[in-house]
Amino acid sequence: MKRLNRNFFALLALIFSSLMFSSTSIAEESIPMSEHKFELLGDAAPTSGLMAKPFNPSTTTGAWAGSVVGPTLYHKGEFYNSSRMGSPTAIPTNATVTFVYWSWNITNKPEGLVVYLCDSIGGCLKITDYQSAGSDAFQGRSANAEYYFAFIVPGSGSISPVPFGMKNNLVVNWTSNN
Repeated sequence: MKRLNRNFFALLALIFSSLMFSSTSIAEESIPMSEHKFELLGDAAPTSGLMAKPFNPSTTTGAWAGSVVGPTLYHKGEFYNSSRMGSPTAIPTNATVTFVYWSWNITNKPEGLVVYLCDSIGGCLKITDYQSAGSDAFQGRSANAEYYFAFIVPGSGSISPVPFGMKNNLVVNWTSNN
């Protein structure tokens, strides 16, 4: 039940993050497909994150939430990254991710669009088919990493009509041994 409550509150944080952690930054980054290097952690498959784990009194748990406006996509074959999101407050340096929840949206969704959720350590999870979901694919990685959404339409040439990024939300659950 303790795990269920923690994840319930993390989901609530995701819902309310657009109100609390709204970002007006529109710093976008475009990187040619051939120069974008990352470790593909896999394709997202929805999981509940509600698996019961034994209680450990020497463990600290928490979550942080972030929200950014997605990038505008102009050309095929280039990665467009959102601004990075990180914990708004200090968390233990040894904190590791247990589960992440996300939601992303874009106007004028182009045919062939591929979307990734990435961390600053170099890991990315393909989330194209799951606009609002959660995964344990980042489990065990540093919870102090920053995260961003990466969008690409394979091919070459301009994209028309131009897709505009909308609000992207993220909740990172973490644990730390004291």
